[in-house]
Amino acid sequence: VKYWMHFGFLNIQNEKMSKSLGNFFTARDVLEKYSAETIRLFFAQTHYAGPLNFNEELILSAKKGLEKLQNLADKAELEIKLQDNNSKDIHFDFTAFKREFESAMDDDFNTAQALGYFFDLQRRMNSLLDISKKQRTEEILVMLKEGFEYFTRFGSILGLFQEDPANYLDEQKKEGLRRLNLIEGEIVRLIDERNLARREKNWKKRSRKRKSLSKN
Repeated sequence: VKYWMHFGFLNIQNEKMSKSLGNFFTARDVLEKYSAETIRLFFAQTHYAGPLNFNEELILSAKKGLEKLQNLADKAELEIKLQDNNSKDIHFDFTAFKREFESAMDDDFNTAQALGYFFDLQRRMNSLLDISKKQRTEEILVMLKEGFEYFTRFGSILGLFQEDPANYLDEQKKEGLRRLNLIEGEIVRLIDERNLARREKNWKKRSRKRKSLSKN
């Protein structure tokens, strides 16, 4: 499908939305205050045919949830770039998340249930990132790559990870994102230099670059 629509009743602060009650607004009004991806995540938490209660607290919760998802995607991608790209093919089973996510979506677009499996995957990825801080093994890198592939795929199915995170982050988090991008650029440069040193068999230079990467 190209478009999804929620056609259950929309309530505002537990009251039916109507012009007569003065609690009526358009999608354009909401998009002036919140990002499209925040709205998508908010709507996805309820089945498209079910009633949906719209209030400030719930939409802010969706905004924070989106920021956590994007933060994890950024960290996982950076961690993968930081490590070698010639890892051995060590299998770790993420397919259970894929089966459960797809099963929920096949069940009449049950996005609420699918999100539950998506957040389960988020927790597993966070655990892997915590482990990788202590030991950067080839097996963990393979797990991160596979998990990251499923994580971004699930997010894209739900319409997430499509826009610039700067559109929905506050100024403090925007600054953190800018710093992360600078660090990522430096890490990619160091990886390229280290790999070049390895091809040239310049082991001293390769060792220096590896130490620099470890500091980052």
